[in-house]
Amino acid sequence: MRRLFSITLLVFLAVACAPAGAPGASAPAAQPTATRPAATSAPATSAPTAVSPEALHVKYAYAPRLPMIPVFVAQEKGFFAEQGLDVEFVTFLAGSNEMLPPLSQGQLDVAAAGISAGMVNAAADGIIFRIVADQGQIANGRSVYNIAVRSDVASKFTEISDLRGSTGGVPAIDSGLSLPYTFYKVAQAAGLTTPDGLSLANFTFVETPAGGVADQLAMFQNKVQEWQLLVEPVPALMEDRGLGVRWKRTDEIVRDPIQAYTLLYGERFMRDKPEAARRFMVAYVQGLRYFLDHVGSREITAIAAKHAQVSEDVVERSLWAYYDPNGRVDIRSLQDQHDFWQAKGLIRKGIGDVRAIIDYSYLDAALAQLGTR
Repeated sequence: MRRLFSITLLVFLAVACAPAGAPGASAPAAQPTATRPAATSAPATSAPTAVSPEALHVKYAYAPRLPMIPVFVAQEKGFFAEQGLDVEFVTFLAGSNEMLPPLSQGQLDVAAAGISAGMVNAAADGIIFRIVADQGQIANGRSVYNIAVRSDVASKFTEISDLRGSTGGVPAIDSGLSLPYTFYKVAQAAGLTTPDGLSLANFTFVETPAGGVADQLAMFQNKVQEWQLLVEPVPALMEDRGLGVRWKRTDEIVRDPIQAYTLLYGERFMRDKPEAARRFMVAYVQGLRYFLDHVGSREITAIAAKHAQVSEDVVERSLWAYYDPNGRVDIRSLQDQHDFWQAKGLIRKGIGDVRAIIDYSYLDAALAQLGTR
């Protein structure tokens, strides 16, 4: 297992934009921040239920973005506490490429992550984890990956064809993650790739540094890019700073649904904490359903603002993902992402059918208790 983990960590760090650290390191390159969020001060949001001293401890890894709203709601509405869980939120600002190594070691239990080339390579090397539920899709008129154009050049972009000859970008283009995959799908639809769809063409691509929101804002402020593909709520932040405007939703350009984020369970969590794994899913589905029933309310806005670390005004001007009300992922999209990154050479040998890393047993048990929609 130690040898397999070392190989996997090298793969993950190799596909990240930042320089690799020492192979076999037991901690992610960026220092995660662990928090147990306090109750939001907004009057419309109820305080979380008090956690019992006997509660089962669960570490949840995430990036502070809007697609993780079902988990945020489950925390703030007390659904985790009602299930006897004490959930510790551990932030990874660089995203899911950093999450899987500590997840495989049992340092994390659950993670919010899109499927990635590194994830597939890890599975092929024998690292065990499972996709257990949906955590945000681009489908049915909802999208959290959207194009923003720079304010001073916004008037030149009216149709998709206007992207030809422009300057655009995204972070970590060859990281094998779902955001750059979506960038390629947008480029394919806009005629900005070679005929095989594997290389960018017909415009100037400038990669956004992998430093997070600050670098994304700087690319417009310094007039380096004319457009970017961004994760909500960053397009609203662009508007808030007067740097850019949200131009097109991804689903207005790309026809097929895209599975942006999933909920992952680590091997040791499933093996050593089966009851916590079962209870977490029940609370997660409760949080998902509560969000779907109250989306647009001040309560949801306050919860999202608190956990995404932005103002409520920014949240109100942001767009939400589509969530399957029964927590199912879009398998076709996951398979297409697997096959695309394999064709690009980022996946070494692949796993064939992505259903090999999907486990619906926890979700099915939760739905048996809560009912389907």
